[in-house]
Amino acid sequence: MIGRVGSDPPTGSGQNETRILFVSHIPNGPGSEEVNNRFGPDIDLIDFSALTADILQSFAPHFVVSPILTPSFDILELAQLLYDLKFEGGYRILVDAPLPRPDVVLREVGAQCPGLDVDFLTLGQLRG
Repeated sequence: MIGRVGSDPPTGSGQNETRILFVSHIPNGPGSEEVNNRFGPDIDLIDFSALTADILQSFAPHFVVSPILTPSFDILELAQLLYDLKFEGGYRILVDAPLPRPDVVLREVGAQCPGLDVDFLTLGQLRG
């Protein structure tokens, strides 16, 4: 289950719902910097290339979720971008099944992006 330990998620729109920004590779996606808002008011999808500080500030997601690997970016690239943009929410890496050594990946991300709240999320956890 998506959750943070020891801190409150950022506030933005005043809503009580958990806002999730799903970042992925969208083939032939719109090159705009607009959030696509395809999944309702609290879950939005955006192409990695369109993610900006303005998007993070305007949507104010509690969590950013992405696949572990895509054709256009990997988790280290997205983690670094979130870190550089001073994202204060959680970054969850979506995997099909638990990794054999998740600590190795988390340690690498933590070394490059100290303080970024990052963890894995399996499809099973996502489905509830």
